[in-house]
Amino acid sequence: MLNLFGKKGKRSKTDYLFVMLAIWTSVQFVMIIVEFIKYENFTVPGGMPFGYFMLLLLYIIKKESDRWLKIHWEKRVGEFYLIGWFVAMMIMFIIEFSTDGEYKVPRKLFETIIAIVVAYIGSMSSIIIHYLVTSKNGSGIIKDYFKYREDTKNANSK
Repeated sequence: MLNLFGKKGKRSKTDYLFVMLAIWTSVQFVMIIVEFIKYENFTVPGGMPFGYFMLLLLYIIKKESDRWLKIHWEKRVGEFYLIGWFVAMMIMFIIEFSTDGEYKVPRKLFETIIAIVVAYIGSMSSIIIHYLVTSKNGSGIIKDYFKYREDTKNANSK
């Protein structure tokens, strides 16, 4: 049987969200390609990029909260999604250019990429803040600040 999770044992909610996100990504990607090649005038449903963004946010929030709470979390490379969508857009631009506008890059592709970039920036920000807070190798500014506040609070309460 195909193991979509890449591991054995108990599955987390993040694992299921990841699989759902992979399925949604594939479906939306195919729909955008079908719209691009103008196959029987199909178009991507209007709310699909927003739905994708919401699912992506749910996944990122769950993954980052697991990281912050030190609950099981598995490192996955979200950059591949981002790179894949940008490569697809570049190829579509090249085709649009070389066919003198016969094919047009679907607007829903831009909406999807904006959603992915916003979610990616949020995820990277969380990773950086987590590193600054928890790492001894980080600048320690945030960690030292909270330690200072705790120390002064304890000193004032005596």
